[in-house]
Amino acid sequence: MVQKMRKMKDSGIEWIGEIPEGWEVSQLKYATRWKSEKGCPDAPVLSLYRDFGVVPKDSRNDNHNVTSLDTSNYKVVDIGDLVINKMKAWQGSMAVSDYRGIVSPAYHVCSITSNKVNKRYLHHLLRNPAYLPEYVRLSTGMRIGQWDLGFDDFKNIPFLIPPFDEQAKIADYLDNGCTYLDSILDKTHSSIEEYKKLKRAGLDYWKYLDVTTYPSLENFMERHKDEQEKMYYFTTKAQHIYTEVQYPDGCWLLFGREDAGLPEELLVQHPARCLRFPMRQGLRSLNLSNSVAIGVYEALRQWDFPQLQNEGQLHRLKWE
Repeated sequence: MVQKMRKMKDSGIEWIGEIPEGWEVSQLKYATRWKSEKGCPDAPVLSLYRDFGVVPKDSRNDNHNVTSLDTSNYKVVDIGDLVINKMKAWQGSMAVSDYRGIVSPAYHVCSITSNKVNKRYLHHLLRNPAYLPEYVRLSTGMRIGQWDLGFDDFKNIPFLIPPFDEQAKIADYLDNGCTYLDSILDKTHSSIEEYKKLKRAGLDYWKYLDVTTYPSLENFMERHKDEQEKMYYFTTKAQHIYTEVQYPDGCWLLFGREDAGLPEELLVQHPARCLRFPMRQGLRSLNLSNSVAIGVYEALRQWDFPQLQNEGQLHRLKWE
């Protein structure tokens, strides 16, 4: 396939360079209007992320900025408004909002007033890395990483205006791509946070563990179907307590999620090997990590704690 090259022209701006014929260059002051509407303290608080754009603050757990007790001074954001974190603009922290709500008074909020501009196109354009050096150049301040981009400087930034139908095509293409990337980023951030929690919980003992991960309970059961007579199912629904059985060598101890437990369809097939811990009446369950420790140490106790150290020593004194 041979694609015809588009005829180009000089944009007249050094850092932008050449642009396709039919495109215009304008300034943001001709397409946006600064807003300062306040007085809606009951509206949902929004957050601005460089990666995810504008989202409800309570939709994510990785924003540690504290919301003021008095939000009457927060700025109102309407759907389609451009929100700019003026202290992080140099990182590309700005986005067109898909939500109505309020944001910190430290943010700039602008309505997009030009009928020649597709809002989603402008959203992607202003977040393009090509604009970052210009944001850096126009931002001022003494604190590293906290440079302030004033709106008077922001509104004079040049931007490109393709024909409106072309803007829509560009926006649709980037929206589809960004939705996919956002899902990857979201999963990545979640995985990183879970990994940090897991690593912190295990301290420096991970080297002593042999961890195998299975994609599902069904996969585990299928791969070990010949060992099911050695499987013990810990559940609050059991009719036997965990000390009533003799755990054979190579047994499996199965625990479900703390909020749901193991599926009853599995439990009902193995009533004699379903076990519980004695608890006070009315309590739902024990903490999962505590439950695992109790069950594992009962099996180890029955085996006389093989390969485990059974004696300890004082650090400063000596036992008699």
